[in-house]
Amino acid sequence: MSTEKIIDFKDFFFGSRKQIGLLIVLMVISFVGVISLQVNWLKESYENNKNQYNAKIYQSIEASVERLKRKELFKYKQEVYLNGSSLVPSLETRSPFSLQNKVEQSFKDSTQYQVSYHFDQIKNLNLRVYKTMVLALAVEEYSAKKIPIDQRINLQELEAIIQAQLKVRGVNTPFRVAILDSLRNPTSVVSKDFKSSKLNYVLPLYVDPLDRVQNYISLDIGRQNFVKINQNLLRQAILSFLYTSLILMAFVGSFYYMYNQKQISQVKTEFINNMTHEFKTPIATIQVAVGALNNEKTLSNPEKVKYFTNLIAKENSRLHTQVEMLLRMSRLEKNQIDLDKQIHEFHHLVRESIANIALVVENRGGTINTDFMAKKSKVMVDAYHLKNIILNILDNANKYSIKSPPQITIKTYNDGESIVLVILDKGMGIRPDKVKEIFNIFYRTEQGNIHDVKGYGLGLSYVKKIVEFHQGEVWVESKVDQGSSFFIKIPILV
Repeated sequence: MSTEKIIDFKDFFFGSRKQIGLLIVLMVISFVGVISLQVNWLKESYENNKNQYNAKIYQSIEASVERLKRKELFKYKQEVYLNGSSLVPSLETRSPFSLQNKVEQSFKDSTQYQVSYHFDQIKNLNLRVYKTMVLALAVEEYSAKKIPIDQRINLQELEAIIQAQLKVRGVNTPFRVAILDSLRNPTSVVSKDFKSSKLNYVLPLYVDPLDRVQNYISLDIGRQNFVKINQNLLRQAILSFLYTSLILMAFVGSFYYMYNQKQISQVKTEFINNMTHEFKTPIATIQVAVGALNNEKTLSNPEKVKYFTNLIAKENSRLHTQVEMLLRMSRLEKNQIDLDKQIHEFHHLVRESIANIALVVENRGGTINTDFMAKKSKVMVDAYHLKNIILNILDNANKYSIKSPPQITIKTYNDGESIVLVILDKGMGIRPDKVKEIFNIFYRTEQGNIHDVKGYGLGLSYVKKIVEFHQGEVWVESKVDQGSSFFIKIPILV
């Protein structure tokens, strides 16, 4: 059909609708702001949880390393005495650095002792600690040189220590552990299914007198517990997403409502203008006819009296039809219409509808062809309304065949337990994006601000309502400048 009037969105938002445009801008800014704040908050919360989780893992490893060293020290402490064992002197002479110097440096670097004291004073005051540190260094050097790593560390014992330390810090998750050499290659002390990865938690285990790492401890830990820790954050993220979605739906709904209200207002205005024009013409005609009848010359001429009275009756009937159509649509919208359904032969009703418009089509030089292929055509329908909707579509096919005489083809066929009526024309067609809208109340195709044909935009809305009241379907297929095909599907009596 004809080209539809294009809405000026610039005018809609920033012209006569500045308030609406400003409201939409504020809503967009608010929505983007809320989303940004939520994303930043979730990101920071995730990073904090991640850092806390990693800190717990590293603290557990450090505590496990310290416990391993204490156990090893306790073992040798029972066998070796600081001044009576050959362990310390042998290491003193073979080591490039004096154990005493190393212990002194450890004392000086320690924050638990006051550096202002002389080392001799500290040694005298903390002789027990001093002896323990010397022994610890001696044991570590001796063990590193003399004892293989798999004899220094028992895998099951190591796993038990780490598991206990993790549990203390609230980390309950499977893990695999491995002792690595100085090149970070796994030694013989390694858990089953251990996998080396950049994601593993690695810390130094044993260090030589030159502070070179001899062994590392590596923890291959699952991420399930991290997910569990973040479950609360995940719930908050889901709630945040839901609330944001509600805000978005409210935003889109508000925009759609405002846009739809503008469209409805525009359509109603056009409808009132069309209705006023349609009512004004017969009223003006009746007014002229009444004025003529009041003229004495007209009253003295019986033929003129008859002409004007017939004209008044015709225009009055036209007004009555228009008012009745409006009332009928009002009842349909409120579902207050009562259908008088009876058994009818569908093809007979179609022929009666054709008879009502055949003369109009012929006067324009057009044709109506029929091809009734449906074998089953008994239907339970309201004959009055069914003929009206068929006539309505035929009338549109005639009116919208503007460029050439109307060529209308009517077909029927059975589809399961239904009969389908097809009305084809070669008129101006309908744009694809407007096909679904033609069944909306008040909708009319238009060109510019002037409708090509008269009407209120109620006909196809009426068609759709009546078909639905008969548990049927109606749809259209159309191409611009090639014509339209309207389909009406009605259940048949089996």
